[in-house]
Amino acid sequence: MRQIWFGTFVWTSKLMAIRRRLQGVQEWSAAQIELLTAADTKLTAAIVAALLSTRGNG
Repeated sequence: MRQIWFGTFVWTSKLMAIRRRLQGVQEWSAAQIELLTAADTKLTAAIVAALLSTRGNG
């Protein structure tokens, strides 16, 4: 019985560690998505502005 309890404890501990790691990865990913989306928006706006500014010169 003691062996079963210890095995369950070990696997439960490993599961908790995996879940903590997963949470960290999800938070990091969300931050990266936010940064990349902001950069995408700024670059798109700059490209559109550049295209519109050259439109009258052609």
